[in-house]
Amino acid sequence: MSSPTTDQTPTTPEERLEAVLRTDSERVALTADALTVVQRRIAGGPAAPRAVAGRPRRVVALAGVLALAAAVTVVVGLGLRPTSDPRPVEHPTVAPTYGGQGPRSQVDIFRVRLRSGSPVLSVEAVSTSTPFQPRAALDALFGLAPLSPADNSPLNNGRNVVDSTSETMDALVVDLSAADQTSRPATPALGRAWLQAWVQTTQSAYNSGLPVLIRLQGRPITLYGFDTTKAIAATHLPEVHDIGIEMPRPGQSLTSPVLLAANLPDGQYQWKVVDSRGKTVFSDGLSGSAGLGTFTATLVPGAYRAVVASGPDSGTPRFRREVAFTVAGTAGATVVVPVSDPPTTPLTAVAVYWATTGSRPLVRELRTSRDPAEMLNDYFRLPSTADGIKPTDAGNRVRSVTAANDGIVVDFSRLQPDPADWTVDLPYRQAQAFAATVRSVVGRDLPVRVTRDGRPTSFLTQRTLPGPSAEKQVDAETDAYPQPVHEPGRAEIVGVTRNPAAPTTYVLYDAVTQEPRYQGTIADPDPHTGAYAFAVAVPAGRYLLEINSSDVHDEHYSTLSDLTVG
Repeated sequence: MSSPTTDQTPTTPEERLEAVLRTDSERVALTADALTVVQRRIAGGPAAPRAVAGRPRRVVALAGVLALAAAVTVVVGLGLRPTSDPRPVEHPTVAPTYGGQGPRSQVDIFRVRLRSGSPVLSVEAVSTSTPFQPRAALDALFGLAPLSPADNSPLNNGRNVVDSTSETMDALVVDLSAADQTSRPATPALGRAWLQAWVQTTQSAYNSGLPVLIRLQGRPITLYGFDTTKAIAATHLPEVHDIGIEMPRPGQSLTSPVLLAANLPDGQYQWKVVDSRGKTVFSDGLSGSAGLGTFTATLVPGAYRAVVASGPDSGTPRFRREVAFTVAGTAGATVVVPVSDPPTTPLTAVAVYWATTGSRPLVRELRTSRDPAEMLNDYFRLPSTADGIKPTDAGNRVRSVTAANDGIVVDFSRLQPDPADWTVDLPYRQAQAFAATVRSVVGRDLPVRVTRDGRPTSFLTQRTLPGPSAEKQVDAETDAYPQPVHEPGRAEIVGVTRNPAAPTTYVLYDAVTQEPRYQGTIADPDPHTGAYAFAVAVPAGRYLLEINSSDVHDEHYSTLSDLTVG
């Protein structure tokens, strides 16, 4: 991304942070083991995705500070270490100006189109005018016409009206106040694809792989010829992403600030917004690999054209897209000053473990401590942030965990069959990781047994789970571990700092506008392990969590991870 140069002293918190990160990104030294680290990453294959369905679309460019922060993160992750010292977080004392509202959201919606006679899913990015609400994705799916005339939507899609959406341990629930029960697809395969558009839009909004339960005023219905008594799981239909502007939509009337998004091929591009007199009122650049690039523009009311085009000297094949839209007003104050050192609540963190293939060690991550059965259910629902392998699937349900002097008994109310295509050593290593997790969350180093409805059963092909092992264990390669969403308006931040004696800071950015919202210094990490765990009250929304730390050699690290607050 290009950014204008200036000799002026930064004055706002965003400008100061951008200057710091720009300096950090330019002071990079290649460590001696960098090539080895890169080769090991390539040999190890890609990391497991954080969401089973509704895959997040890769953002190819971010405005201002986040693009630089992400660059520092990538450099450090591959063994390229910035040589500068960590900078302290700025501490403005002004309260945020957004009136306690959470960040506005960008959601992905899934359409259906036919390709060579077979249904595929096409994906659109849509902005919402409200803070994060999962139902906004379905409202957009039902209420907005497709961007592409090739998309095959039900004729009466607008008759579907969402009353509420919710998440349970077993499913994501969509309850309708009105539904289209008359449209019939030309083929059963098309009807199943229409249902998949509902399912994967909902899963993407919740960033969850749980199946989706569809109800009309609390009761099952027949939808596109299919009964919805049971929850519907995602199927892996091919996805297509059209090249072009996705936000704003043609003729759309918006409030400022306006989200701009374009799905682009590889190359370098320039965004600009032109007013009714032909004057350019906003411009910025993008560069990177194919994907969705987003910006935010603050505009006064009026008529505009959004234009994205390839740069004249970029070597990119010529490309231009244009969309007309209007701005009807503003959504309130546009200057956001981050809250510094907001009140936090200390939490207790415990380890969970994941198996990896071959002879590699178990991967250890941290989760906030709570009821053992609840923690184990989260363990099945949420994949590892590293390259751990999720045991079986999210259909497993733990009823109770009981510890006595002779061992720990985990009783399942539901236990899915083991996959038939597993390699010989994988079930044992999975069982080993699960047993280590059980002992960790209970806090007792005892044998682990598994029952189903109170009767002994095998688990991961193992009749007896492995006992405590001296096998090497390593931490996942991150400074912060994403946590399950347990309480509305509460972000749980858990991780391990590289040097407990050095200051470690955090910043929560609005994931869409890239504005810093909350920032502070992490208090009292464990002096021996560096572990920390705390909760901070923030509005519901999607954020990027940045952790800034240094190791015992005073080398500075910055990492970014997704964080969703319900």
